[in-house]
Amino acid sequence: MLVILPAHNEEQSLPTVLRELLRLPLNMDICVVDSQCSDDTISLIRSYPVQILTAERKGYANALLCGYRYAQTCGAQTIVQLDADGQHPVSYIPHLVRVLSQVDWVVGSRHRTGSGGALMRRAGAFCTKTLLSQTGLCDLSSGFWAFNKTTLSFFLQTFPVAFTEAPLRIQALSKGIRIMEQSLPMSEREQGYSMHRGVASWKHGVSMWLKSRKLKKKYLI
Repeated sequence: MLVILPAHNEEQSLPTVLRELLRLPLNMDICVVDSQCSDDTISLIRSYPVQILTAERKGYANALLCGYRYAQTCGAQTIVQLDADGQHPVSYIPHLVRVLSQVDWVVGSRHRTGSGGALMRRAGAFCTKTLLSQTGLCDLSSGFWAFNKTTLSFFLQTFPVAFTEAPLRIQALSKGIRIMEQSLPMSEREQGYSMHRGVASWKHGVSMWLKSRKLKKKYLI
């Protein structure tokens, strides 16, 4: 199993996330993808038993693509990805991996956990429920995933993409990829800065919604 962590300026949180990962009783390799960090994130983790890669371009999707290419090179059968900011509960990774035996892609979701988070995320969840009501998917913001080689192949053909939320899920469903959400309690970011924040986050949300509507008409109706 390979664990991928895209990281951009997470010096305050990533070492803690890595320590929690290394305590898990799992046979896994860990890959941290440096998304052009300008702080001490990478220097602080060089002593940890992890593979450190550097994305060619800044951005979440580009960091993920770098990790996916490494997963393909390694021949990973199971891939888990989570954020480096500590929001995703590392202790639930074994559960996501178990659920993965039933589907191709498992998404750790805040839905129905009482940890809906920021206004933008709650608005996005409402829009997703409306947009993808027939699929049973509700959480478009979560990047806490477990997936198999089938989904990895799809990602490698698709990334980098402008939207890793609803549009990506719609395209995956159209390819026959089985997706399941699992409700998990998650934390809010306490330190550092998200790659998606401020006015840019709202613009991204509106663009995502419009793109999703077009894809839904093309693939799901």
